[in-house]
Amino acid sequence: MKNILYILAGLLILIAEIAVTNKFPIFGATPDLLLVYIVILSRNTDAKSNFIVAAALGFIKDILIGLRFGANIIIFCVVAVVIRFTKDKIFEYRYLYPSVMIALGTIIQVSVQAGVSQIFFSSVSFSAFMILLAKKAILNCIFGLLIYEPACSAFEKI
Repeated sequence: MKNILYILAGLLILIAEIAVTNKFPIFGATPDLLLVYIVILSRNTDAKSNFIVAAALGFIKDILIGLRFGANIIIFCVVAVVIRFTKDKIFEYRYLYPSVMIALGTIIQVSVQAGVSQIFFSSVSFSAFMILLAKKAILNCIFGLLIYEPACSAFEKI
């Protein structure tokens, strides 16, 4: 039952991301709210729920966006597993932990998307890759820090 609630909440976040944040890029990049949600979810739930929700939301995002099928499933599952395994090994300072985890998730996301683009579409230069990585990491960290505390308290209530 909790997994269904997590998937429905992720679906609402995905709809908001597609409808609002993708229409208004900030400095040429858009924040990935669903990635931030997966990071926060991975921090607050068990490993099995993380993987199920990450795979389901990655599949739904791949269907709705339709560019590189399977890339978001891989991204979200890897992020969920990596964050879950590093949870106990990193000192959990209030604002440092979510920033580092969101930046790590963004690095994984941009790297997988650049690799898929390199294989199937066109090549991405290293400088463009690093600029996009920096922009997306900063935006995701800002949005993640804004919603981290309310999201953690909401997960504790569920």
